[in-house]
Amino acid sequence: MKQWHTGYQRAAVVLQVETVQPIDAAGQAALLAPESPKPLVRDVGAYDITVLAGRSLRKEARELGSNKLLTPVDEYAPHWVTGGEVVYVNCREGYDVHFVDSPIAEDHALCGVVGNSCGFGIPEHGILRLTMRCTRTPSGQ
Repeated sequence: MKQWHTGYQRAAVVLQVETVQPIDAAGQAALLAPESPKPLVRDVGAYDITVLAGRSLRKEARELGSNKLLTPVDEYAPHWVTGGEVVYVNCREGYDVHFVDSPIAEDHALCGVVGNSCGFGIPEHGILRLTMRCTRTPSGQ
């Protein structure tokens, strides 16, 4: 294991859950509940993701052209946060990412460097607004 400069640990570890035990009645009900159906995700040619990051993270995805809201947003714009306070917002699989509008200079953000995502630091003060475009990857590539 190696400690990186951000202070969190990295190691090649794989965890496999063998059993789950509820700790209360609500947990028991959740385990016995039927699985929710998978949300309907529309196949669109391109869409924009707008991110507002500050004390909280808000995301919105809209189809390019029609401007229709795409929901659930986490299906179109999943995100993850590193221990170093960097947020990565991804396009869906099969889409390429491009900056549309941002106060961040493109060469200072991690857009398209890590798969189909844009990464940026969480601001200490104020709100950062980032708009990224997700376009369908040409078939066969």
